[in-house]
Amino acid sequence: MPAFKYTVKDDSGQTIEGIRTAGNPRSVASELRNEGFFIIRIEEHKEKVKKGTLFEKKPSSRDFMVFCRQFATAIEAGMNVSDALRILARQSSPSLGAKITQVILSLERGRTLTDALVEHDSYFPPIMVSMIEAGELGGVLDVVMIRLADHFEKEHDLREKIKSASTYPVVILSIATLVLIFLIVKVLPTFGGIFDSLDADLPWITLTLLGFSDFLQKTWYVMLLAVLLILFIIRQSLHNEKGAENFDRLKLKLPIFGPIYKKIILARFSRTLSTLLASGVDIISTLLLLGRVVNNRIMQSAINKSAESIRQGQSMSTPLRTSGLFPTMLTEMMQIGEETGSIDEMMSKLADFYESDVSYTVARISSVIEPVMILCVALVVGLIAAAIVTPMFEMFQHVM
Repeated sequence: MPAFKYTVKDDSGQTIEGIRTAGNPRSVASELRNEGFFIIRIEEHKEKVKKGTLFEKKPSSRDFMVFCRQFATAIEAGMNVSDALRILARQSSPSLGAKITQVILSLERGRTLTDALVEHDSYFPPIMVSMIEAGELGGVLDVVMIRLADHFEKEHDLREKIKSASTYPVVILSIATLVLIFLIVKVLPTFGGIFDSLDADLPWITLTLLGFSDFLQKTWYVMLLAVLLILFIIRQSLHNEKGAENFDRLKLKLPIFGPIYKKIILARFSRTLSTLLASGVDIISTLLLLGRVVNNRIMQSAINKSAESIRQGQSMSTPLRTSGLFPTMLTEMMQIGEETGSIDEMMSKLADFYESDVSYTVARISSVIEPVMILCVALVVGLIAAAIVTPMFEMFQHVM
């Protein structure tokens, strides 16, 4: 059915705008008059849907945090869901605003907020859809939105800590790589031409670096094609279930970065589990959702086994303990939470611990990587300098 945008005034003279679906404008006008509104304008609403593109930016955790916080405030103030969403659609980014408008149209067609979000499940996070469903069923949507906002805020803080700790080493590495490529490809050949014109005897270090420079200049396109081919093969293998599973296993076993990656997953697992259970989502649905949230097939398999264990009336922590992927502290605290009925509180404390541990670990590694990178760059630059200066000293000695 078509949608119509209307502008009306109520008994107090307040202007109200909205969107309704009906067979024609007369039906909308009849409904509004029966509700006691004075009609100012009714026009067909032609929804402008922004098509997704390759570079379309989805909302970040911070965007969803702001959205949930404002949504909760509007509901607490007594607004209905549709009116609150209309205000948020105007205040949000164009991409998020367009999606909220589509959700409003679904609400006008009589759908629940959960069903409207499910229609865009690739856009809205699964945890958001599940918690809103629990909030609608329990009549505590405002409380759920506040918990969601807190959840996205914690997630955003963790990502920002990791990003801020890793930005400086990445920038230094990028600049150093460009400088070294320039020295090897541009500077060295210039001095090589000078040495050739003087028919100088060159030491091994100079010959080696000049040979490497010549190799790069002649075969750079072959190396570029090889890199692109390797990336293509890796991408194709990741689309294969077995290849993606092996890649997820490799990420957990990487030296230095593997433990950090695992702690990030554990922090996300603990935080999401605590948030969902505290919001009233049933334990089996929570675990199945967690399997998708952790974004690692190896750990997802262990979590799914835990859900199956609960279906059979057994403990949730036992399959996680036997998998060998989850640390003893987590499984023991989970078991205590199961026995005392406070698993959401236990998981919240664990999430705080792992998030702090991740930020400290990344900061420590970053502080170690920086001087190591500077030392490596200094060594390479020193080799290049030695390759240039050594022949010059030898020529001066012959002249003297």
